[in-house]
Amino acid sequence: MKRSLILAPLIFLCGLVQAQVTASGGLTPTQYVNNVLLGGGVTAFNVTFTGYANGIGTFTATPGTSLGFSSGLYLTSGSIFQNDVNGGGLGFDGPMGPADQLQSVSQNPSIVDDYDLHAALVDMGYDTTFMVGTNITYDVNVLEFDFIPTTDSISFRYIFASEEYNDYVADPATGGYNDIFAFLLRGVSPAAAAQYPAYENIARVPNTNVPVSIFSVNNGYSPFGVLGPGPCINCAYYTDNAFNVVDVVYDGLTTVLTARAAVICGETYHIKLSIADVGDPILDSGVFIEGGSFTSSAGVTVIPHVDFGPSDTSLVENCNQGTLTVTRGGDLNVPLNVSLIYSGSADPNADFTTALPPSITFAAGQNTLQFNLAADEDGVNEGTEHVTIGFITASGCAGNTFDTTFITLSIIDKPALSVNAGADIAGCNAAQINQNITAVPSGGIGPYGYNWNTGPTTATITVNGEGDYIVTVQDQCLQTATDTVTASIVVPQPLDVTLSPDQSICAGNPVTLTATVIGGNGTVNLSWSNGASGNPITISPQNSITLTVTAQDACGLTATDHVAITVIDVSAEFSYGFISEGTAAFSNESSPAGLSSSWDFGDGFSSTEYSPTHTYQVSGVFPVTLTVSNALGCTDQVTRMVQFSIPSMIFIPNAFTPNGDGMNDDWRVSMSYIKNFSLLVFDRWGEKVFQSEDLYDRWEGTWFNNGKPLKSDHYVYRIQYTELNGDTRELIGSVSLIR
Repeated sequence: MKRSLILAPLIFLCGLVQAQVTASGGLTPTQYVNNVLLGGGVTAFNVTFTGYANGIGTFTATPGTSLGFSSGLYLTSGSIFQNDVNGGGLGFDGPMGPADQLQSVSQNPSIVDDYDLHAALVDMGYDTTFMVGTNITYDVNVLEFDFIPTTDSISFRYIFASEEYNDYVADPATGGYNDIFAFLLRGVSPAAAAQYPAYENIARVPNTNVPVSIFSVNNGYSPFGVLGPGPCINCAYYTDNAFNVVDVVYDGLTTVLTARAAVICGETYHIKLSIADVGDPILDSGVFIEGGSFTSSAGVTVIPHVDFGPSDTSLVENCNQGTLTVTRGGDLNVPLNVSLIYSGSADPNADFTTALPPSITFAAGQNTLQFNLAADEDGVNEGTEHVTIGFITASGCAGNTFDTTFITLSIIDKPALSVNAGADIAGCNAAQINQNITAVPSGGIGPYGYNWNTGPTTATITVNGEGDYIVTVQDQCLQTATDTVTASIVVPQPLDVTLSPDQSICAGNPVTLTATVIGGNGTVNLSWSNGASGNPITISPQNSITLTVTAQDACGLTATDHVAITVIDVSAEFSYGFISEGTAAFSNESSPAGLSSSWDFGDGFSSTEYSPTHTYQVSGVFPVTLTVSNALGCTDQVTRMVQFSIPSMIFIPNAFTPNGDGMNDDWRVSMSYIKNFSLLVFDRWGEKVFQSEDLYDRWEGTWFNNGKPLKSDHYVYRIQYTELNGDTRELIGSVSLIR
């Protein structure tokens, strides 16, 4: 099988994301084992989980938590979720810190009294006799499965954490509280069962046969969540979390530990990963198992380190040094030979101060090997070179397959070093030049050292009087670079400011004003009397104003100038009167007098005379608009409604003689400039004898309904009509019919 170790430069994240450990659930037991827990060399099957559904999940640790793992499997006698609504308890749920929170969940449903765990308690020296009549274990959660290894050993990495630290650290024989976790291994196939006939807890304190618990790894009893005072019991493997050293809820936890067991390649084993509360369901514990760490492999892990530089895999020519730490797997009781293969643009012999070896050998009992790294300076700027190292070990039950771990190292040219301390400083007095200056290096390999000719060894110093301030920067490759900042007090130069000339504008029109600064010292700031900022500025005044600008330089000298903006106002106005029928005389009353004028009379005619006359041809109401302007282009406009009516013309005969002689035989009303005409004629008894709505109809002295001639008499007429201006009129009179 083939494994790649991918290493990248360290990235430090600051600010927005708080370091924390979070958990999530939702996977099947098989997925938790095969997709999360297992690494190489192990085949798992018959996977089951017994316990509270929210007692198992995956965890993710963001950068900065100091947990030791980035992700993996999480088992707890509490809950993986914050504020678990399915469980009851005293406080906080889930693994998320800080440590002054409380995880104490009564799981619902709760599995009690796992007898394999009871045996593990006795193995720890726990006195269970005081629990007679009660359950010994509560909130039990067990993930178990069968597996077949491909080498002679298995291992995985874990951290045990508990809320019972440090308050309940005591001798287990005296009845102290101790939540239990255990990794219980036994054989299944005949050869494996002969090796492990009963469950054996493989979670042991390193280099001992003592099970890991709060009794075997601690820094003494201490109530109320404060740091333990000792005496130390295996303190090298304990992290006191009373002050939230690791951002998890638990008050104490182990360091990263490794569970190991010797096995027979190709045989079948069964393992129970278990955790439970003991004595009562209060105050919970959890175990974090690194993802992908459950392996059966004789391969190696490789950890690079350089003393400084861009990353732990980057060597700088003739500069930094580093190490490769190689840790073996498999049975430590037999020697292990590891072959090394190389590829890439870097030469493992010529480019390194000490040639990289073709192989390394672990002696029996030896767990770790280390060799040094350094790159020679070849004087050629060839850019970044790489070498990939493969560590090859035999694998498989017959030793006929190979496990290869790869790591890639980079060799970079020594970057040239430079430094910039900023521009020279000039001021009018000591207070102005006595300011901070900072040397900013670029290139090279940090961290950097600083040495100023005035004595300080920090990047930033404060100027103290006139003179040259020289900084020398040295990087880790012993390269140096210098820069000089000269501070001096100067004689103030005269300051003057002038504004744009006075202007006349129309009301509301924009005008741009520019201040021109002459002389001065350093930065010159402008202040406008209207509160504006910037230069130039644009204003649009409605009234005449005088604006002042004040200039002030870095030495405190001031200068002012003024500009007058005169707003020219024009106002359109007129009156009119009819001087004859249809003819109106318009009087221009705009101010000031003499403005250019444009008239629109509302009937399609116009004029540019100052005070024109105009004759309307028809009656009506006309919008007359006068627009005036001056030489600057300032304009104004006024509109008034002008009404004109042509009077109607009426002729009504007072007699007619319908005798057929062709002379005055009919009667007709003559009218002009009217509309909506109506005529009625009545006899002396009020009976209607004629009617018409046609101005051109003629009455011939007959009945309108039968055409019979009427006798001579006086007849009354009534005429109704509408003049063109809309006025309604009525005329009543008489006409004589003579035969």
